[in-house]
Amino acid sequence: MFKFDLRVWFLLVGFVSIVLLVGLFMPDEFDDVYRSGIRQILFLTLIIPLFSSQKMLIGLKPNSRVSNIRYIAPFFFFLLFYASVRSDYFNFGTWSVYYTLFVLLVCYAQSLIEEIVFRGILINHYLKRGLNVWRSVMYSSLLFGGLHLIALVGKSDPVSVINQSLIAIMLGIFLSGVFLCTRNIYMTGLFHAFVNIPTYFKIDENTKIETASAPLFESPFLDIIASSLILILIYSPSLFAGFWLVSKVKDQSFD
Repeated sequence: MFKFDLRVWFLLVGFVSIVLLVGLFMPDEFDDVYRSGIRQILFLTLIIPLFSSQKMLIGLKPNSRVSNIRYIAPFFFFLLFYASVRSDYFNFGTWSVYYTLFVLLVCYAQSLIEEIVFRGILINHYLKRGLNVWRSVMYSSLLFGGLHLIALVGKSDPVSVINQSLIAIMLGIFLSGVFLCTRNIYMTGLFHAFVNIPTYFKIDENTKIETASAPLFESPFLDIIASSLILILIYSPSLFAGFWLVSKVKDQSFD
């Protein structure tokens, strides 16, 4: 059962409102990276008071220690490799070092904010309400995936948005496992940033290197289905890795 107190509803509504309002009212000369940076600054004013409230937390407070590092170390290096390989498809000759660092900083800031909301606050909130670990993880991951559907407001391709939402649910379960095992929201944010880095580097059209692609089937419907299944299969290991990490966590460890 979904149970929220008013602060969590306020946070979710505030998050969606900031995303939509910045997109609607920012001048056209601001590129997407600067828009994203402004969103992070605005949203931090909402997130910090809630996350620092002791009433919102149960056994998973922000800290600089990383627990159970042996469980997450292989995934750390795999995601670092993933970010490096995916980023090789782009040409950064048009970027300065400072702008590249700014993009990386904005990417980490957004990733950390999302982790604070969906893992740090929501999972803690569900655990405090008495839900077990598995239900807490599933509810927060479903909300994480559902939030990606707001891209439909911007008239994005519906199939692409739905695929992204499904992938977000799988990644949400994995990141929940990382958070619960490590007890460290900053490390979880770094994992999330590795996944997001290639997307951020695609923001600038000048960095793209064009690659040839051809449809899998002549039928557009079959091509859409096949492409969606391939994406799900590619990201499915994150789902199983998440289940494995969550299985290492016991409910009583959050008392």
